[in-house]
Amino acid sequence: MTLGNNAVKNWKLFKQRWETYTVITDFSSISTVKQKALLIHCLDDDALDAYSTFQLAEDATVNQIIRAFDNFIIGEANETYERFMFNRRNQEEGECFELFYAELQRLIRTCNYCDNCKTSLLKDRIVLGIHDANIQKELLKTRNLTLEKTVDICKANGKSGDS
Repeated sequence: MTLGNNAVKNWKLFKQRWETYTVITDFSSISTVKQKALLIHCLDDDALDAYSTFQLAEDATVNQIIRAFDNFIIGEANETYERFMFNRRNQEEGECFELFYAELQRLIRTCNYCDNCKTSLLKDRIVLGIHDANIQKELLKTRNLTLEKTVDICKANGKSGDS
């Protein structure tokens, strides 16, 4: 992991790769000592210097180290601002649904909503923010609309960016 000139972007990309790596390698089956060593091994000199300043317990877990880097690089998220950005996000004219949905999923991660709420809020944001009025009408008339149904309806209607 390289901090570099764009530390926030680099850190977010590293975390995505790290999460993928942990799935591919069945990381949870590895001892916590080896998990920690693998993470530290992936740090460049600047990141390693930063890590050495963290006041973590000797038995700190990988998740605790990652949280420490989050706080160091990103800082405390402004929950109100993050939620504002999520709730004002609408599909742009010509934007395909998949990109719109992916962006909503990215934005909601930093909103600090409870896990039970995220699904409903994503569904609501799609219904409110979809550019195509016909798709929006179809979503509004669908009873017992779930996030899965919402996504299926939007994908079935193609590009969904044209009104």
